[in-house]
Amino acid sequence: MTVSNPLSHQPVVPGTIGVDTGGTFTDCVMQAADGGLHVHKLLSSPADPSLAILEGIEVLTQHLPTPRVVHGTTVATNALLERRGARSALVTTLGFEDILRLGRQHRPELYALNPEVERSWIDARHCWGVAERIGPDGEVLEPLDPDGLDGLIAQLVEAKIEAVGIVLLHAYANDAHERLLAQALERALPGVFISTSTSISGSFREYERASTTCVNAYVGPLMFAYLERLGRHLGDTALDVFQSNGACERASYIAQFPVHTALSGPAGGVVGAQAVGTALGFEQLITFDMGGTS
Repeated sequence: MTVSNPLSHQPVVPGTIGVDTGGTFTDCVMQAADGGLHVHKLLSSPADPSLAILEGIEVLTQHLPTPRVVHGTTVATNALLERRGARSALVTTLGFEDILRLGRQHRPELYALNPEVERSWIDARHCWGVAERIGPDGEVLEPLDPDGLDGLIAQLVEAKIEAVGIVLLHAYANDAHERLLAQALERALPGVFISTSTSISGSFREYERASTTCVNAYVGPLMFAYLERLGRHLGDTALDVFQSNGACERASYIAQFPVHTALSGPAGGVVGAQAVGTALGFEQLITFDMGGTS
C-alpha cells in the first residue's frame, strides 16, 4: 500500500521512514519494498530528541541510506507547554509595547477585581518600541532610521535576548520597515533568531500577528538547533517535517518558521489515521492521540 499525504502530494516510496517523537516515546515506521511496514518503538531522549530518532532509524535501516524521513514532532509543542523556549523580545512601533498584554481585551473573569491573566511567553520588560509609522494604506508616515537603533540594540544585549519578534503597525500593507529593522538587528546581533510578522502572518490585526510572531521567536532557537543537528546526521537524506495543517515542509523552511509545527505531532496522527481508514474503506473516523507530555 502506497500512502500519500493529501496536502503535500508526496508519495511514500520504499525506504521512506516516518518518525513521530513525543516526550515519552519515539516511533519509527519504514515503508518496505514489498508494501509492508517495519516498526520500531523506543524511549525518547528529551534532552536531545534527535538521539532517539537516529537510533530508531539505524535499527530499521541497518545503517543503509534512506531516501526520505518524514518527521512529526512535539518539540515546539512541549516547549510552549513547559515554557522552556528562548529568552525572547518583542520590538514593535513606539507606543504599542503592551500589545501582547492587551490582546483583544477579553476578560477571563468579567466581575473579578483582580483577574488572573495568563502569562505571556515574552516578559513585559522585554517589549520595546521604535520610532516609525506606516499607515493602513502602506504610506510611510514616519520613516524608520536604521542608524538610530543603538539604544535598542544595547537593551537587547543587556537583557541577553536570544530571539526577537518584529511586529510593526500596518506592516501587512508595507513591510519595508520590518525588513530594514530585521537587517539592522541581524548585522548587530549575529546568532540572535529574528522573526518578522509579515514573513509569518502577513495579515491585519496587530495582536494576532504579534502573538504568532512571538511564538515563532520563542521556539525558534530550539527548533533551529534541533533540526540542524538532525539534518547533519542524516546527511543526504531528505528531511520533511509535519506542520500543524497536516502538510509536510522541508526542514530548512521549518527551521525558520517553527510556529507552523505547534501541532505537528497530533496533525501527523490524524493524517495517518485518515490514510489507513481510507485504505480500509472507512469514510468516517474518530481518532485519539495521547502523548506523554502534550
